[in-house]
Amino acid sequence: MGRVDGSVTRDEAVGDAAAIVAAVEIPVSADFENCFAHEPAGVAETIELGIGAELAGCSVEDWDGEAIYDVGLATERVAAAAAAAEVAHPGLCTLSLQAGRRTTSTAGMTRAT
Repeated sequence: MGRVDGSVTRDEAVGDAAAIVAAVEIPVSADFENCFAHEPAGVAETIELGIGAELAGCSVEDWDGEAIYDVGLATERVAAAAAAAEVAHPGLCTLSLQAGRRTTSTAGMTRAT
């Protein structure tokens, strides 16, 4: 899209991701920033929309554009993303950035580095 972080709505990001998925024959991962939500339920909803767009993966960042989330809330957000992916798309890969730690999750498996 070529726009600054934080200036894209969830609907725009999901719509553009779906258009890219439809245009190419390779897996597509999207930069969903903080999943356009602060609360875990909103993160899960964004993951479900990404699955509906047939994404292979997406990001779940740990900051709201101004500050890093508390590690407890960040962990709950990643858990909600992984749970949503496990139910609807076991192969979805989420890349989560938690207070300087990178966590890669594929339904049923999480690895921190």
